[in-house]
Amino acid sequence: MDLELQQNGTTAMILISKALVLDQFGRTISLTDCSWLLESLAKHGSLLPGTSEALTPLVAALEPSAALRLLQASPATHLLLPLITALQHELGKTSQVAKEVAEVARDVRARLAEARAAQTDSRADKSAP
Repeated sequence: MDLELQQNGTTAMILISKALVLDQFGRTISLTDCSWLLESLAKHGSLLPGTSEALTPLVAALEPSAALRLLQASPATHLLLPLITALQHELGKTSQVAKEVAEVARDVRARLAEARAAQTDSRADKSAP
């Protein structure tokens, strides 16, 4: 494995780990970290373990149209097709994708809904006296 590919993978794994830790505290990674993660993934050429779990809270915290723009503008769009498809469906847009991608996108939508509910519960807990 060449050094640049290894460094991109390491950077992505650090950001994935950071995102997963922050999620435990009801927080999300920053948009800057998300952009770096997407860039690192594109350079790495594949999704790394934990990528979907790391991106879900951030994507859930954003308005679907803003999340979709962020992902579509990233150099890793080809790696994020199920997530992009899920957001498109949430926005009422249809897309022609393989059956398997559509099935994964349905699962992603369910995870997004769970993450949004958890974020809403977390905000309610923080605002309670």
